[in-house]
Amino acid sequence: MTSDTDDRITADQGRPPIWRNGTFLKWAAQIVVLATLLVAAWIVISTALRNLEAQGLSFDWDFLGDPVGFSIGEGFTQQPETGLEALLVGAVNSLRVIGVGLLLALVLGVVMGIARLSSNWLVNRTAQIYVESIRNVPLLLQMIFWNVIFISFAPLDPANLGPIEDWFLVSAKGVSFAFIFGTETVWQWLVFFVLALWVGRIVYKRRFDRFEETGHETRPILFGLLAVVAVAIIGWFAHPVAGAFEWVFHGIATALDAVPPIGWSIVIAVAAVLLGAWWIRRFLNSFRTPAGMAKLTDDDWFRVAFAGVVAVGVAAFVLFFPGVIEAGQNVIVGLFDWIGDRYEWLRTGAPLDFRQPGVTGDRFP
Repeated sequence: MTSDTDDRITADQGRPPIWRNGTFLKWAAQIVVLATLLVAAWIVISTALRNLEAQGLSFDWDFLGDPVGFSIGEGFTQQPETGLEALLVGAVNSLRVIGVGLLLALVLGVVMGIARLSSNWLVNRTAQIYVESIRNVPLLLQMIFWNVIFISFAPLDPANLGPIEDWFLVSAKGVSFAFIFGTETVWQWLVFFVLALWVGRIVYKRRFDRFEETGHETRPILFGLLAVVAVAIIGWFAHPVAGAFEWVFHGIATALDAVPPIGWSIVIAVAAVLLGAWWIRRFLNSFRTPAGMAKLTDDDWFRVAFAGVVAVGVAAFVLFFPGVIEAGQNVIVGLFDWIGDRYEWLRTGAPLDFRQPGVTGDRFP
């Protein structure tokens, strides 16, 4: 009897009260901060929506399907039909600029790094001057310098096509040169191009495996590239067949649009609860040993409780605010419809066009 009482007293003394429990205080602080941020965001968004409504302005996703009424200087289409298409053009243009910038930065960095290690005095000093100048001059000052240089050039005008007509253009808007651009049919041809990469990989692997088995030269890289080129050329002439995908995307859009928003809310709510239950079960199973269930700490129990609260909270949110789900449904349906419009039946035309940006199209004021 005395032993049981001593053990209970020892256990009570070993567990601090809840207001001094470090684990409880840590989780409580995080929950309070999260709740504060959510409440603050709710207040800001509600106030902004009320102010917009008072001024007769709407804050919704309808602009994605509405005509934009403006043109874009460069992209896979210069006359976007909807706001969604305009956003996609901007996203693709941003990725192109980022990709070119990363490539040029990589090449320039490697060249200058190698030049700095060169034993040639002129090459070494030239690279050093470049590196020290770029490093010690503020970026804002460099931007102003190059802006002054470019605005001193002639304005962008059809009569001033640059040193090499239709190939190289220098104007106040920048320097551009002829490059490969995708046309409206490039999406169909890209299906064949991806297939070409897959076929090329298979050919390369088989030729390489044959080389490993026999020891004879099989030229896997050469045959792999030839396979890619061959399938890509076949797709160049056969790409209109991909227009058959039009009904697939339009069918998906129709099926998604046929489900009422409350149906999607129920699906998402059930998925959130099931995902939370799956995570909790997986987390508890990680503590199981051949000897049985390992002891969970207070922090572990808080993780389980937090996962359950988040799952139930997401389910409650989508059920009580079906307007958010409806807006997301409209965006996804509009996206599939837009993709389907790009795959009209038996569209013709070259997938790629080699032209000079700024000279071809509606770039001139």
